[in-house]
Amino acid sequence: MSSSASTVDGISVSVLKIYHTFILERHVPIEVCGDGNCLFRAVSKGLRNTKEHYIHIHLLTTLELILNRSHYEHEAFVDNFNDDRLLFDRFDTVLKDLATEFSYCSMMALSGISAALSGPIQSYCPPTQDLTFVFADDNHDDDSASATAAVAYVGNDDEDDDTAAAADMSDNGSVDYDEDEADD
Repeated sequence: MSSSASTVDGISVSVLKIYHTFILERHVPIEVCGDGNCLFRAVSKGLRNTKEHYIHIHLLTTLELILNRSHYEHEAFVDNFNDDRLLFDRFDTVLKDLATEFSYCSMMALSGISAALSGPIQSYCPPTQDLTFVFADDNHDDDSASATAAVAYVGNDDEDDDTAAAADMSDNGSVDYDEDEADD
């Protein structure tokens, strides 16, 4: 069943209004289920106006990495990005994640999709200096991976249209957005 209707991702629109409004002149961010297949669903939707082809894109990406292992394992691949803020997993970890449905993707997988589909992919990540992490438990240890955190994005004070988005991260890593908190 194909559906051309898409729900606009309001949180992404809010972030883009603050940092890069020009992107909104040519693109509309859409909501995609964040189940670990979101990258493949988004690419499928962008290419074919349906999310139904995500499994095929996932398979092509996995095959791209397997068949071109020497390219992706090579240090020169990582050096292409020339950005110390990016972290890269080991090839075997990326491949294991790709072979596991509902597992999130890395920059290496993003590059693999681009190569498998023979087309460019642009990825946007807003500046992170305005992100505020508020830990919910008083006994939070910075090294604890299981702490519950509330993540809030707060707009620039100079903006006329201050926007905020809030999310709660549970112990299993899933994120629940609280639109009521975002409107405060």
